[in-house]
Amino acid sequence: MSEPGLPRLNRDQAAALTSLVGIGCKSRDTVLGLSAVRRVKQLAYLFVSVDTAPGTVGQLAQLERQGTRLYLVDGMEALTRSCGRPDVLIVGIKPGGLAEGIGGRLQRAGAP
Repeated sequence: MSEPGLPRLNRDQAAALTSLVGIGCKSRDTVLGLSAVRRVKQLAYLFVSVDTAPGTVGQLAQLERQGTRLYLVDGMEALTRSCGRPDVLIVGIKPGGLAEGIGGRLQRAGAP
C-alpha cells in the first residue's frame, strides 16, 4: 500500500522511536488502534502501518488538516514492541512533551 505524498519510515527509523512510544503507553500519551485514534480530539503524530487498508489511510490522512503529522511505517512491530502490542497497525501520539521528543528523534533518524 502506498499513499502518494505521505512520508514513510523504514524499520530502523521506526525502531528509533520504540522507547518513547513505550513511555507514552505508560503515560497515556500514546494511543493504540484505529478506534482509540478516532476518539482522540487532537494528535501530534500518527504512525500507520503500510499494511493498513488504503481507504483507512485516506480517512486518517484527513487529520493532517488539523495539524497531525502522519507517517506510513514499514515494520510497525518495531514501533509497538515496547507497548506489548506488536499487532497494532495505527499509533497516535498526543501533543506535549512526548510529541516534542518524538519530533527530535525523527529528525535525528533522518525521517522526512
